Amino acid sequence: MIHRGANIFVQTSFLCLCLATPSYAEVRSDVFELSLEQLLYVSVASSEPERIIHTPGIVSRYDMDVMAGLGLHSLLDVLQFIPGVLVQRSVIGSLHIQMRGLSDTNNQKVLFLLNDTPYWMPSHADIPLLGIPIESISHVEVIRGPGSVVYGTNASAGVIRVVTKESGASSAGFFVASNQRKNAASHHFEEFSEGFVSLALELQSDEGYEGRVNKVFEFDGMGFSPTNSGTFRYKEEMRSLLLNAEYDSTRFTAHAFESGINSVNFSALGSGEEAQQVGYLAVIEHSAKFDALDVELFSEFNRYERTLQIDNLASIFEADGPPAEFSFDRHGTSNYRWRNGMHISFPLNEHFNVYAGVEHERRETGAYRLTDSLGGAGISTYFSPGASFIDAFPEGRLEEFSQFVQLDYQSRDWRFVVGGRYTDNQKYGSELTPRASAVYRWTDEESIKLMYSEGFNSPTYVQDIDIDAFNNPVDSNLSAEQISTTDLAYSYENEAHFFVANLYYTEVNKLIGVEEFDPGVPANAAATFYRSGAELDYRWQGSFSTLFANASWLKQGADDDGSDLLAAEAPEWTFSAGARFALLGGHSVGLSQDWIGDRAGMNPSQVVNVAYQYAQGPTMVYATVRNVFDRRNMTPDGQYSVMTDIQQTDRANFMVGYRFSY
Repeated sequence: MIHRGANIFVQTSFLCLCLATPSYAEVRSDVFELSLEQLLYVSVASSEPERIIHTPGIVSRYDMDVMAGLGLHSLLDVLQFIPGVLVQRSVIGSLHIQMRGLSDTNNQKVLFLLNDTPYWMPSHADIPLLGIPIESISHVEVIRGPGSVVYGTNASAGVIRVVTKESGASSAGFFVASNQRKNAASHHFEEFSEGFVSLALELQSDEGYEGRVNKVFEFDGMGFSPTNSGTFRYKEEMRSLLLNAEYDSTRFTAHAFESGINSVNFSALGSGEEAQQVGYLAVIEHSAKFDALDVELFSEFNRYERTLQIDNLASIFEADGPPAEFSFDRHGTSNYRWRNGMHISFPLNEHFNVYAGVEHERRETGAYRLTDSLGGAGISTYFSPGASFIDAFPEGRLEEFSQFVQLDYQSRDWRFVVGGRYTDNQKYGSELTPRASAVYRWTDEESIKLMYSEGFNSPTYVQDIDIDAFNNPVDSNLSAEQISTTDLAYSYENEAHFFVANLYYTEVNKLIGVEEFDPGVPANAAATFYRSGAELDYRWQGSFSTLFANASWLKQGADDDGSDLLAAEAPEWTFSAGARFALLGGHSVGLSQDWIGDRAGMNPSQVVNVAYQYAQGPTMVYATVRNVFDRRNMTPDGQYSVMTDIQQTDRANFMVGYRFSY
């Protein structure tokens, strides 16, 4: 539910920030002082930080300060800029990541990491893209292709790792936008001899945008029509708090956020649909070293739930009956994941290193129960005669145990990585996922990579439970999705240039989807389908300018012949570019653009942003015009692995902000 009081909190934060007096510290706004090499170290595809051209994976890294200079001020904006990656929003406000054309609203195929901790909801696989305080984020690392050997389930299409700051000055800032978006954020950092502590806070209120649904799915017998259309209003409020602390060899992380969304407002799906996401994360990690043996012990608890309020749902039905307001009185409040394990790393000799681990995870979700305002009369009339409620899915729990080992061989010219993960899921059985990579260091500046990896996705609770005609939960007998990918890549990096070109081939087995909405039961696809594509990623950094350009191509993009259930909402081509130029006296200007090619039922979309920054001492002011050409871009709402709705994205708006360090 949207909380009106958040506006007061945000406005109060603005006032405090405006009255605060900056100290001597400098805002790290001039990214031109950083070398390209400093900006191109990652650890998402390996256990230790290393140069991208040497890592055994297709990896991108983007620093938040750098991207802000291009007019990209949110985690969503930055991810959208990465080749082969799209952020899609359903009409009810949930977010899902499409990578290489693979996505699903109710089962993310991209694993989201906060530092090294998986962070996702067990019932729907939602991820907290709107919940990480922006001032706390150092950079984002993305690996495209399966990463299940090291990271386990939900890493079948790729991995997103959000890395928080562990050094530098404290900072705070705010911005306002013409679409009534307001944001205040701060990050306080204290370093001492044995470690550090940091605290980040973010408050945001966003009146959002108006959109139009041009097509609604057909649901036989319940009043839906493929020609239904209507308008909706997307609004959002968010509050987030993140604590990181490290003492000696022990690290603690605590995160809490709340995000409220008000989106749907058209007769086809009722009026005034509200959704709220609440998440809590607590992590404790301890590392120890015994001669050459590195040991890490960890325990992670993640509670994450989504609630949904629907008013006047009865309006979608053609049958006569009493008007009723339907809502969920149980929302899976016990929706949590508890993960414990140990990782070890040790060298066998000067060339061989072993990385291994054991992990245990428990997942639990509470019941989601649909009721009505008439004491069950509406349920009995419209859904199930004689019933007063419907358990959309009951409470459930499962255990998962996994172990992995990875052998890493490095010589002067070659690097070979082989490994595998064995996962034993209490309900969905066992999975063995292998990985093999070869990296040839052609020169000190060039490399060639050949990689094969597999990944899997266990079904989420919302996918695996169906309700029969007698209002009883039944098991849909789903099995895990299986995805395998082969990549061939060329990488080049020197003091000024970074370039990666790669080809990939993907095989998808047992994809969980819904081909028909009546009865609408998720099922594993009987047919295997294949993907092939290419990606380009280029960056140039000079003394006074930085340039970006990337592109992706998917051979099967925009296909709607039914052989590939996800291809219709995946574009054949995407292209992103950006540039930032330093001017005299602390001024800089930047621009960026995202172009998405044809998708089934939609023309190409384009967003162009123009940015300005002025930094002097510890302060910085900035302004950004988003969607300069006021394009009416359309995006798909890909629920249930089919093209269901098409929604309008936001239009042109103007943003101004202030930031200081202390």
